Amino acid sequence: MQASEIDLLKALKQPETGAANLTGRVGTVASTSPVTATVDSVTIPCRQIAGQTLTVGQPCVLITFGIGTKPLLIQTN
Repeated sequence: MQASEIDLLKALKQPETGAANLTGRVGTVASTSPVTATVDSVTIPCRQIAGQTLTVGQPCVLITFGIGTKPLLIQTN
């Protein structure tokens, strides 16, 4: 991990669960294969909604469902 990724994860850490909470974080679609989002200059691996066509550079919101799972990327155009 790069220093900025570690800093972001520390900043988002939930003390009660130890899981990074990315829910509601706004970013941009960085890549469609694999699906990634850029949030605060950090690239985060994500999942996408089945059937949603993603466009690189479009704004998106991340939703986290639990420890150890990739956040769900929802493109907002």
